[in-house]
Amino acid sequence: MKTTNHPSGPQTATPEASAPIATADEVIAQLYARHGLKGSRANERSSERFPWVTSLALVIIDPQGTPRTLEVLTHDISAGGFSFVYRQFLHVGSMVRAEFTVLPNRPRLDGIVRNCVHVGGINHRIGVQFTGVEG
Repeated sequence: MKTTNHPSGPQTATPEASAPIATADEVIAQLYARHGLKGSRANERSSERFPWVTSLALVIIDPQGTPRTLEVLTHDISAGGFSFVYRQFLHVGSMVRAEFTVLPNRPRLDGIVRNCVHVGGINHRIGVQFTGVEG
């Protein structure tokens, strides 16, 4: 991810061109392989999520077009999306580019914020659905 400081405003973030676009099944298979696990839950029901903590670099563009860059840990993941806990509210409908920084070639997946649930204090659980993923 590239972050650029603009003298007249907040930082803007753009994904680096070298990171390949991946499918959710490819990313989940790589995560399993990286941790020496056999099989892939990606072939099960596409909406089934399972606990998985991994590091992601996110670019989120809210409905007004304002971008922000986040480094987060996932709470869970599936072939259809993932969730993470964040210290602020995020608008439903915000566009998301997730970069899996722990995997070779740092694959990216695009998504959209589908829900934002207050879980206590300042924390919110954000649900992201991958876009363009069939399953």
